[in-house]
Amino acid sequence: MAFQTNVLRGGEWVTETVDLQTVLKANANAKGPKRPRQLKPPQCGILTKTVLESQLVNTILFARLRSPRRNDVVFVRNTSIQLLELQEDSRLVEIATVKDFGSRIRNACVVGSFELDSIYGSDQEEGLPKFGFSSPPGSLETTSQSPPQLPPQLLFLVLENGDSLFLFHPEASAGFAMVRYPSPMPQLAYLGFHLAIDPSSRYMVLASHQEHLIIQEIKSHDDLNQDYINNKALHPIRRYQPRSIQGVIHKVAFLHPRPQDVHHIILLLIVVKNGRSRMVTYEWELGDDLGAVFAEEKHGYPMEVQNRLPLMVIPLTVQSAFMTICSDDVITIWTGGLHGPPIALPPVDFKDKSDPTKTHSGKSAPLWTTWARPLRIRPYFERQDSIYLAREDGVVRWIDIDEDAEILRSVQMKMEFDGNISSAVACGYHDFADALFIGADSGPGGIWKVPARRELQLLSTLPTTAPTMDFVTTYQPSESDSREVQLQSPDRVFTAAGCGTKGSLAEYRYGLKAEIDLEFEYGPGVKNVWMFPCLYNGRSEGAHLILSLPDTSAAIQFSKHFDDASDLDQSDVPYELSSTTLALEYTDSVLVQITQRSVTLVAQGRR
Repeated sequence: MAFQTNVLRGGEWVTETVDLQTVLKANANAKGPKRPRQLKPPQCGILTKTVLESQLVNTILFARLRSPRRNDVVFVRNTSIQLLELQEDSRLVEIATVKDFGSRIRNACVVGSFELDSIYGSDQEEGLPKFGFSSPPGSLETTSQSPPQLPPQLLFLVLENGDSLFLFHPEASAGFAMVRYPSPMPQLAYLGFHLAIDPSSRYMVLASHQEHLIIQEIKSHDDLNQDYINNKALHPIRRYQPRSIQGVIHKVAFLHPRPQDVHHIILLLIVVKNGRSRMVTYEWELGDDLGAVFAEEKHGYPMEVQNRLPLMVIPLTVQSAFMTICSDDVITIWTGGLHGPPIALPPVDFKDKSDPTKTHSGKSAPLWTTWARPLRIRPYFERQDSIYLAREDGVVRWIDIDEDAEILRSVQMKMEFDGNISSAVACGYHDFADALFIGADSGPGGIWKVPARRELQLLSTLPTTAPTMDFVTTYQPSESDSREVQLQSPDRVFTAAGCGTKGSLAEYRYGLKAEIDLEFEYGPGVKNVWMFPCLYNGRSEGAHLILSLPDTSAAIQFSKHFDDASDLDQSDVPYELSSTTLALEYTDSVLVQITQRSVTLVAQGRR
């Protein structure tokens, strides 16, 4: 049996007659798919070990992880979290630190609503914490009659390996209690790059930077608290629903519903596709089937060019509105998104807009980096909203928004913050005033007290270590270098850390590890000490130590190998020991000792 077919010969298609046996034989001899080439293991590599944990704070969260009476503050770093308490005397006291998560922390948020109503015993909506303590924040009073309660809030962490954690700190415990969830869909990369939680803390969204997201429904605080009282295992997540989006997910946020619609959930997505941004809104009621809610993909509404890539999306508590910030000059408030396309109000224009500060580096205008909402009672946010808006060059602005989602007032805070502001900013409550935590990634941060109608007060600074941007060594290879490198004098290593006016150059040096060979106790009241080689009376072994005491001085003789020490009398040394030594200076040829009574010179073993 034969048939005609087209065959490529010499770059041209020609018609040939081919029999069936020839075709079958060619298919039988055809090679299978090529196997991937096996790469040889490398002959060398680099092993690293973390010597010092980075102090750079990525996120600051003001939370109640122990009880409503505690002013807890959480510092979230790359691989660790630190729980501190802001006490009544404005001191930050460390409570606990966790470092062994097994992976880097990608994102973090607080689960659970906490308002001043819960401190003073006001009624709360269903599903929110209902604690009736009468003591203000920071009080150390405890109630021994009531059973242990779950704290009002939980800390939620998303790790780089996809796992998620719920943490809280029982007051009777020395460490954190932890609930770990493995990644619900390990095949999704960078899940948790975007993280948002709705105002009632009943739904949470974890989204990647591409087109995937997962909506999780969280159990009510009452249900979790009942399980905690009955010593049952806590499982905060009730169910979850994955969803793919056609485009790149740029921002994710939950909008605030109307005060009378406490069970209304509003999810806002800003999706970028083919260079265009669209605002997509999903709405549902508490308890609805998430599969039915997200069964249909919505296309949303297009955004104008100047608003298409916002740096921040800030949900407002009034009118279910939100604010987008694209640059210093493009700040827009959007309303009416529940009944059609969102309406952009006139662009926000700060009349007292300030010039870039001295900490700003670059020719472009400084950017707004983050925001924080102060702690207020529930009726306050039903009729207006207030936020702190922070700029990268150290400028912080207070904004009041009225019930019509229009800016009522805008004031630049008069604070001398000599540094940049990172994304780590939070607002808490301290002594009937706002406590503003401001983090920095190039220089120290600070904690500011913002009282009503009074000047700001700096409570304390937040130390940080700037990241190393680059390093260089003095070693320069040449063509004459052989493979067998001989040991030479060590190279000098320089690093560049930080940026702008807070940047610095540092040289790393090395030395010998110090070990304690001799340890002993001396009487109380030692004010100062001086040590120098023993070079009098022709002896050069050992060393002398002069101690300044409240009324006298003392001399101690150390042996050559510092394995023994003994007291010396006035007759054994040429020093003045009858009064307190105020200062002492030693050189190779002379020693000068200044006491309360005299000045003593010792040269060649004689005074």
